[in-house]
Amino acid sequence: MSWPCASRALWVLVLIVVVSADQWQQASSSRRISSISEDEPTRHSTIKRHAAGSDTANRRTLLSTVSEEQLPQVAAASRFSGSLRTLAAALNADENLVVHNETDKLLVTCGDGLNATLEEQAAGQAAARDMVAAAYAIDTLGSGPLASTASLSTALSLPDSISITEAFKLSSRPGSKFKIVLDFDGNTLVNSQWNQYQNLDKIVTGPYDKDSNPATFSAAEIIDIVAIWRAVAEDYAAFDVDVTTVDPGEAALKGTGQKAIIFTGPNPVSGTSAGIAFISSFGQGAPVFIAADKLGPNNPKFIWEAVSHEVGHTLGLLHDGVSANTLKPAGDPYFWGQGTWAPIMGVAYYAQVSQFDAGEYPFANNPQDDLAVIGQFLPRLPQQHGSSIRTATALSAAAGSEAGWTTASKEGVLSVSGQTDYHYFAATAGVATIDLSVTSPFGKGTHNRANLKVGCAVYGETGVLLQNIAPNTAAMEPPAVNVTLPSKGVYYVSVFALP
Repeated sequence: MSWPCASRALWVLVLIVVVSADQWQQASSSRRISSISEDEPTRHSTIKRHAAGSDTANRRTLLSTVSEEQLPQVAAASRFSGSLRTLAAALNADENLVVHNETDKLLVTCGDGLNATLEEQAAGQAAARDMVAAAYAIDTLGSGPLASTASLSTALSLPDSISITEAFKLSSRPGSKFKIVLDFDGNTLVNSQWNQYQNLDKIVTGPYDKDSNPATFSAAEIIDIVAIWRAVAEDYAAFDVDVTTVDPGEAALKGTGQKAIIFTGPNPVSGTSAGIAFISSFGQGAPVFIAADKLGPNNPKFIWEAVSHEVGHTLGLLHDGVSANTLKPAGDPYFWGQGTWAPIMGVAYYAQVSQFDAGEYPFANNPQDDLAVIGQFLPRLPQQHGSSIRTATALSAAAGSEAGWTTASKEGVLSVSGQTDYHYFAATAGVATIDLSVTSPFGKGTHNRANLKVGCAVYGETGVLLQNIAPNTAAMEPPAVNVTLPSKGVYYVSVFALP
């Protein structure tokens, strides 16, 4: 199954090369290659306007209209970067997208797709079991539901166990000034857009709690927190932003950060919705709210999809749906995906692979290029490794390689569509094992967390292709492959995305 936007994904991967110790050569750093205008708004009927009020259940009935002449000020208030035609069409098509009456800002509530068929619910639950629940066994979690340490069976760059304290010190890119803060331990909000919107001096939200004991985090809850963090970090890996569970405080996020509050229980902001956000509000002190008990309940797969989705709204993204067509004469404000794939800004709860997109699927009703829109708020990571054989990055031998073997590895992010990373190593004739890994699931099973289906190719010193390496149809990454190196020399490995 190919995905509509496989080449547009956000990716984290690891390349490992293993050769026998007597094959490994120190490559020279001076290698030589032998040869080698704004659209006019559409006519529309009613554009919805939201009135402020503390009664969330009644807010949907408090609607008035906004004229075409007011669209520019709505777009300006929400820093909307698309055309007025796109904005008008989105307001008409999506009943969950409204205009806040007092500020002219766009507000969106989310939750469609949660009333799924039994088959779809079963698929989502199976995905969660594979990706999260299988990551631990109850009999290894210590003292039961109040255990302070969770055992992790597989976790890239994480220890074998993680404590509550460590779970709240996770950072995907700690050196970045841009932050996406995942808040699981409860929140008290004052002096924010939400306080103004609800006319409340204080908005108190409880912690993430799946065992009805909000006083502490169980081992299962710790594992969920790490799983959600890893998944959201993968979704935003192409950008210079730190996805973190470290809360630096509201003042530190002004202009450069966004908080996502993941909670269980009542909340005056989100009401009956699974998620709520102001459009293009990144860095403005208006956190997004994700109601975990309305997502599964407390299904970590559903939660991480909702977090990336709601944060996407703060970065200017609208819902991905489908326009009217033969199968859906009325269209649908949410697209549920195709095969194993779904867009993050549609309904991705039940899909194995979710990605940001640019409306590449049939009957797409949202022309936004998600990565380009996000890039107006967050800087895209530059390419970390060489973009050609001539500029390839050296693979250095790792300390502590297994006796008789030399192992070299590099981590990387394919951050731009169509990007290929090149690496090189020197070795004598023999066999080299090439092992390419994408971001692994937090747990065991057939469902990967990665947004990337990856392949690679091995070249000789003159640039002659020795072997292409690709995964099978269902896999995200190829198995480890032995490649014959015909003679002493420098060899190159390119890494790229596959459809």
